[in-house]
Amino acid sequence: MSSKQQGKAGVVLLIIVVLIVFLASLAISSSWNTDEYSPIVTQTESEIKGTESKEVEVPIPISDSSDRGKYFLVSKESNNDGFIVIYKRIGVEQTLFNKYEIKCKTGKMRVLGEGDSIDNIKNYSEKGSWFTPVSEASTGDTFNFICGKNKKTNEVRESSVKQSFGNLQYKVEPEAIINSKIDEDILSQLILAVLVNGYKCDTVSSAIPYIRGGGYTMQCNNYQHKYEIEDKGGNIVVTVQ
Repeated sequence: MSSKQQGKAGVVLLIIVVLIVFLASLAISSSWNTDEYSPIVTQTESEIKGTESKEVEVPIPISDSSDRGKYFLVSKESNNDGFIVIYKRIGVEQTLFNKYEIKCKTGKMRVLGEGDSIDNIKNYSEKGSWFTPVSEASTGDTFNFICGKNKKTNEVRESSVKQSFGNLQYKVEPEAIINSKIDEDILSQLILAVLVNGYKCDTVSSAIPYIRGGGYTMQCNNYQHKYEIEDKGGNIVVTVQ
């Protein structure tokens, strides 16, 4: 082999060695970056999930002075002609979460399950029997709180929510559709009615009066939640759509 050919072979070999070293360094760098930054991404996703799972807890006024527990509405979902609710009782020795089905029209309720946290609620294998809640007891107070059966309960409930939220603050989304007939005071009352009933409204997407009159339609959280709010004989009724 001539010296010229040997020189070319040497250059080619050198280039191959440089490429191998370069690719190896890239592989090591990629591996290092994955190990270094993936825990941070995981932590961020975990924080986001934790934030999304938080629920607004609304105090439930209890008329029984002998009951030393504190009650809070954690969740309320429409179910046919009634509601599925979860409330928390903070007692002297323990905190329990109870799940009930409530029928406002029939005045009945039944227990569905319980647990020591909202994530550990276990549904009973057989649903409890329907019963009429006893007034002046926690079940009666809970029923009245959910169904708004008397004006006194509504007043206490609204007062409790106002104390819980302080000065009501809300955000209107940049592209929200708010009817010109709905001023700040009306919008505040609509949001308060939604919160009082245990529903969510962190930001307002739209608010318009009924075409037929006598109520309002409001959407919240980037149109994820839609509510109809009506005044029926002095009783504010919120319906999930």
